[in-house]
Amino acid sequence: MQPYISVVVTAYNRKEFLKDSLESLLKQTLPKNEFEVILLTNFEFNIEAYHSLQIKNHVLEGTAGEFMLEGVKLSKGEVICFLDDDDIFMEDKLCRVKEIFQKKPDVGYYKHNFREVDSDLKVLKRNTVKHINEAKYITTSEFKNNFVYLTFNEVFFNSSTISLRRKIINANSEIFFKASLATDIMLWIVAVINSSALYIDKSELSLYRIHKMSAIHAARGDEKYNCKQGETLPVFATLGASNRDRNYLLNLMRLRAEIDFALFCKSKFTVRHYIMIFLMILLSDNRFKVTLVFFKKMKLMNKPVIIKLLKSEKNIIELLEKFRAAFT
Repeated sequence: MQPYISVVVTAYNRKEFLKDSLESLLKQTLPKNEFEVILLTNFEFNIEAYHSLQIKNHVLEGTAGEFMLEGVKLSKGEVICFLDDDDIFMEDKLCRVKEIFQKKPDVGYYKHNFREVDSDLKVLKRNTVKHINEAKYITTSEFKNNFVYLTFNEVFFNSSTISLRRKIINANSEIFFKASLATDIMLWIVAVINSSALYIDKSELSLYRIHKMSAIHAARGDEKYNCKQGETLPVFATLGASNRDRNYLLNLMRLRAEIDFALFCKSKFTVRHYIMIFLMILLSDNRFKVTLVFFKKMKLMNKPVIIKLLKSEKNIIELLEKFRAAFT
């Protein structure tokens, strides 16, 4: 029987948590003949304990994106889920994935919520990253009305919460898998350019483990994290989509990445940067808070009139049209 779902599991130099990840696949309520597991590692790993899974283990070297790309090429499912070696799927994760993709045949990108835990799987009392607080099913015709939501609500964070329909990954997508990008941003870009509809789910369907070897939390700090995100900028400069609204979203993503880079990475500020920051404040779904953060960084906290003016701006779509030339 052809599996409906392929789970691509990637593990690089980390064996200690992989056992938990694979055991979470053994506990899935979805029948085991309906999904396969592609395990990509850079070390030998004994998979005998997981013989009830349709599991294939391949040892290779490369970047995280190249691991994912190889997993996609080796997979057979109509839907592809991704699982990092230190994260864990809830028991009903794959059933939920199947339900969404079968009920919504136009959905190409599915993203769910997660629960943060420590290295011993104890739930953290306080979240360290932004979580999804609003469920959304966004069709192509509704794309323009959701620019702000899609830009500011971390709908691309953590690869283990993301599933793609196979047909949206094409030959042109390989450039993103091979680029120097965070894997979750890479999957989001593929979806923005190629997907017809998006489904953002509030359900907590995985555990996001935070430990000393976590990609972000090993030495996070806003400056180090955002400097790393600056690697995205050269890729954004080459991006384009056939759909006008998707091009706008790509521009917003580039705008956000460039502002983060300018604010946190000691980049020289220009008039253009100031215009871009004002624009980003106006586009934010929490404008007042964002204004305070940006102005603090820019040493402009003694300008309450400006803060009040920016807080009262309402028509963000017209503003985007007006200032688009400043960042394209």
